[in-house]
Amino acid sequence: MSDDGNAGGSWADARCTPSRKGTPLLDADARARLGRELPEWRVGASTTGSTPDEVLARTYRFERYADAAAFVAEVAALAESEDHHPATLLTYDAVVVELRTHAAGGLTRNDAVLAAKIERTAARARGLRRGR
Repeated sequence: MSDDGNAGGSWADARCTPSRKGTPLLDADARARLGRELPEWRVGASTTGSTPDEVLARTYRFERYADAAAFVAEVAALAESEDHHPATLLTYDAVVVELRTHAAGGLTRNDAVLAAKIERTAARARGLRRGR
């Protein structure tokens, strides 16, 4: 059974929960679900230098710097409301978001939940370049 913490429901509709050492990491089923439900996100090494460990990451491209900066502000507000904080890197036309649950030492349900919520936020972001 998958330990995605929201069996069958949308991660975007779930809430992040307090994490601590021993919080379960995503199992193989949940990782496969990541690929299906969050296809633009990748699991791999950090490109921001936020951690030497595996992260769940996505790069968003924008038409203008101001739009990218506004998106970072929205992600920050969302992260505060969920009490789960990503590493973000803002450049002139892009935002890199990296998620990892430091207390658990890897990827957890909270990372999937926040990624799905960030996707919802991105869907209405001004100046976001659609496609790859």
